Amino acid sequence: MQKIFKILGVVVLFALIGTAVYLFVDGEKNDDAVSGNPSEFGDYTDARNGFSLAYPKNATERQTNDPKYVLSKNLTLTESGTNLHEKYFTVFVEKATSTCAAESFEAVTKSETVTSNAIKFLKQETAGAGAGNFYETVNYSTVQYGKCYRLQFVLHSVNPANYDKPPKEFNKTLESKVFEEIFKSFKIKPPPAAGGGSSGLKTFKSDPWGLEFQYPVKYEVLVGGNTTVITLNYKDSAKSTDFVDHINLSVLDPLGTESFKDYAAKKPIINENSGQPIPFSQFKAVTFGDKTFYYIVGERFEGYFSTQYYYFRPSHVYLFESHSYIGADWMDPNFNEQNETVHKDLRTILASLKFTK
Repeated sequence: MQKIFKILGVVVLFALIGTAVYLFVDGEKNDDAVSGNPSEFGDYTDARNGFSLAYPKNATERQTNDPKYVLSKNLTLTESGTNLHEKYFTVFVEKATSTCAAESFEAVTKSETVTSNAIKFLKQETAGAGAGNFYETVNYSTVQYGKCYRLQFVLHSVNPANYDKPPKEFNKTLESKVFEEIFKSFKIKPPPAAGGGSSGLKTFKSDPWGLEFQYPVKYEVLVGGNTTVITLNYKDSAKSTDFVDHINLSVLDPLGTESFKDYAAKKPIINENSGQPIPFSQFKAVTFGDKTFYYIVGERFEGYFSTQYYYFRPSHVYLFESHSYIGADWMDPNFNEQNETVHKDLRTILASLKFTK
């Protein structure tokens, strides 16, 4: 009999040890998942929209009807047996407008500016409820390179009073840790810079017009007719628009005038926004090498930006134009038109312009 009790005691002891080991290991796994153990995360890159992030490998696809979303994933709950029904995150990318923030129908309970990976975000916490369901949301929004990026993290819980046997309240801090890790991993990649070195340039030459210049290799060349000598097109995949950035060169009749001032008086140049003639005094004289151009901003409206450079010769008037989509930046009072990419490419062309006859 004593032998039997000894055997049973050993069995019980091993069972207790095994349970303790299981609980300890299981707790270790939960902590790893919450703290963002790199081995539990996978990297995700969206080259088209120019961003990357990392999220748990066991996340599952989530369907949404919002056309602005580009990625949405369901995340595993850290604790089971609570009133938390689901948690998930969504990444939205759209053309930048004057508003890049949480959806207007959500009640904002807290708002602040935070920085991650050298990018400033508007962080907004919102809350919503309906039919015993609660939605606690954290939104991170930023405008970069003409796009509005928004990360949305959601905790969807149920009112415990809806149950006959109410579950325990979920731990918001614990369940939100994975959100923080995903946000910290979010990075935005700048669009490709314009070619500036000799290896990034090609030469365009027109014998009929007696001129040549260098232009960045990324542009597609379309040789025109009549007054348009050449159009350079570039579809920037980093911009969420169908608009094709382009640079034009047109050759105009000087109408017998002897200076650009006389030409502008004889053939008024119209402001694209107001529809009114532009006074000569509003043009800025800009010199590239031994050539003086007359420069003015052609358009800065609803996300579009254009510039015009006129170069006068007794035989012809040469008009160089840049047209680009810049998104919400056009409304920024600190917007630097000289650093706009297509405008910089145009100035590269002007600096290399040569006349062969």
